[in-house]
Amino acid sequence: MNDKNSNNIPQEADGRRRNAPQDNPPADSANTRGGVENVNAPSGNTVKDPFAQSGASAQSGENLTPSGGENPAPTDNEEGDSSANNAPPEKGKKRGRDSAFIAIMCVLGVFLVVGVYGLITNRFKEVMSVAGSILLAVIVLLVMITVHEFGHFITGRLLGFGITEFAIGFGPVIYKRKGSDGRLFTVRALPIGGFCAFEGEDDDSASPTAFNNRKPWQRIIVLVAGAAMNFLLAILLIALLFGIYGQSFMGPFEMRGGLPQENVLQEGDVVVSLDGRTVYLQTDIVSALKGKKKGETVTAEVIRGGKETEIEITLASDVEYSNASDVSSASRALGIASYPLVGSVSGEKYGFKEGDAFFRLRTPGYDLVLGENGSPVQESPYYAEKRIYETEDIKDYLTGLNVGDAAYFWLFRDGTYYAHSFTVDDGLKEALADGTDVMAALGITSSTVEFRWQAQRVHTGFFRTLAGIFAYAFRIAGTLFTILGELITGVLGLNTVGGTVTTVIMTGEAIRLGGFSFLLEIAAYIGVNLAVFNLLPIPALDGSRVVFTLIEMIFRKPVPKKIEAVIHTVGLVLLLGFAVLVDVLQLF
Repeated sequence: MNDKNSNNIPQEADGRRRNAPQDNPPADSANTRGGVENVNAPSGNTVKDPFAQSGASAQSGENLTPSGGENPAPTDNEEGDSSANNAPPEKGKKRGRDSAFIAIMCVLGVFLVVGVYGLITNRFKEVMSVAGSILLAVIVLLVMITVHEFGHFITGRLLGFGITEFAIGFGPVIYKRKGSDGRLFTVRALPIGGFCAFEGEDDDSASPTAFNNRKPWQRIIVLVAGAAMNFLLAILLIALLFGIYGQSFMGPFEMRGGLPQENVLQEGDVVVSLDGRTVYLQTDIVSALKGKKKGETVTAEVIRGGKETEIEITLASDVEYSNASDVSSASRALGIASYPLVGSVSGEKYGFKEGDAFFRLRTPGYDLVLGENGSPVQESPYYAEKRIYETEDIKDYLTGLNVGDAAYFWLFRDGTYYAHSFTVDDGLKEALADGTDVMAALGITSSTVEFRWQAQRVHTGFFRTLAGIFAYAFRIAGTLFTILGELITGVLGLNTVGGTVTTVIMTGEAIRLGGFSFLLEIAAYIGVNLAVFNLLPIPALDGSRVVFTLIEMIFRKPVPKKIEAVIHTVGLVLLLGFAVLVDVLQLF
C-alpha cells in the first residue's frame, strides 16, 4: 500500500496547497495502492505508493472480496470436541476454559514472535503497528459476518423458525452456552466467519419449526435478512463518517505544469460533479468522461475557495475506456499530475528499489535544502528541474544521453527526496534502441503511473448529507456489479481482485495509515460488499437459496434436498478455491 513514511509526504513549496486533509478514504475498490482508494486495491502487481498523502494518488483496480457467504451449518459432530459435548457439565466447562486459554495464548504468542522480529530488525514500532492493524481488520471482518448471521437469527426467531446454534467463528468451540429453549450459542477459535444453524435446513425434518417446513415467503425473508443487516450497518457507518468528517468527494492534489490558465481544475478544488454526475469515487470520474474527445468541454461543479461554483473544463486528451477502475485516461484529460512508481526490480544494476517514485530530473552541483514541511524551500533550483509525469519522460531523457554519461534523477524514496544517479552503459542504449520498454531496460519488472488525486471531506447541509449517505452506499454497490460484469467478460483480470487474505491485509494497512476515518470507510465498503455478494445467485450463497425457494413457490414442489445440498457443496468449494486463487495471484 504505502511506505511507512508515505503519509507524511510534503506538498512541494511552489505555491501548491499544503493543507490536504489527512483523513481520506481508500479508493472504491477493494485493493487501493495510492491514497485515493484501495479496499477495493489495485490492478496487476501491487506496489507501494510513496506519494499517498491521505488520498493524494489514484490508481486503477478494485478489490472484490468473495467471502462472507452463507456457510453450511455444522452437524452435531462438528460442534467442537465431541467428548466435551458428552462430558459432565463441570468437565465441559473446564474444557471450554482450556480452549479459550489456548486461543488467547496463541494470539499472544503470535504477537510475541512478531515483537521479537521487530526488535531484531530495529522496526519494533512499525512491525507491531502493522500486526495490530491486521488484527483490527480481522475483527472488522468478523463483526461484519456476525452482523450478517444475526440478521438471519433475529428474523428466524421472529418468524418462529427452529434455530439450533448461533456461532461466532469456526473451528473448535472455546465458549458455549445453552439457552432454556435448547438453542446453543458458541464462540469458536477461528475468527474467520460464523453461522446460524437452522433446524432441518439441509435435511428432512417433521418438525413444524424446521427451516424447510416454513412457508417459502418466510424463508426468503430470513435468507435476505443477512444481507439487509450488512447494508443497514454500512448505511450507519457512512452516516457516522459523513457526520464526523464530512461527505466524501474527489479533487486534484497536483496539476500538470504548462496547462492553460482557464477552463481547468485548480489544486485544492473539490470536484462535486462532472458532466452532471456526482463524484464520490474514482469510478464516477471514469463514468462521467468515458468516450469524450480532446478539446471537448465538460461542465463541473467545484468548491473553490470555500464557495461552490460551476466551471467549464476543456479536455486535454481523449478519454479511452479501459475498465471501470482505470482512471488514468480520464486523469490525463483533466490535467492531473502523475509520476512513475516502481513496483518490483530485478537486480541492482541501476540502483532502483521497490517503492521508488520518479519525480524530477536532476542537475548535479547543489544540495537540496528542505523546509519545515519537508519540501524543498521555495528558492531551491529543484523547482527548475524538469518534472517527470510519464515513463516516456524518462525514455526521452535517457535516449538523449551517450554511453558513459551519468543520468541524474530526483526520486522519492523511504519518505524523503533522494538524489539518484547511474552511468549509461551499452546494454541500456541497445535496449532502448531495440524498442525495449524503458522501465524493463532499467531492470524494473513492474511499475505503475500514479495520479495525484485526493479524497476531500466536506460538510454539507443536513438534507444533502442525508441524500449523499444513501447515494454513496448505492454507488459502491453499483461499482461492485460493474466490476463483476467486467470480470465475467474478461475486461478485468483475476489479478485485479483479492480474496479474504488480501482484504484483511489491505484493510489493516488502510486503518494503520488513515486512522478512524479509514476504519469507518473500509468497514462500510465491506458491509456493502457482503450484502451484494451474498445475494448473487451463486451456489452456497444466500442468493442461490432464494432462487431454490422461488422455484419451489412457482412449481409448488421443492428441488430434492440431496440435489440442492450437492449444488451448494460444489459451489462452496469453488468459492473457497476462487478466494485462494485470487489471493495467490496478488503475489505475482
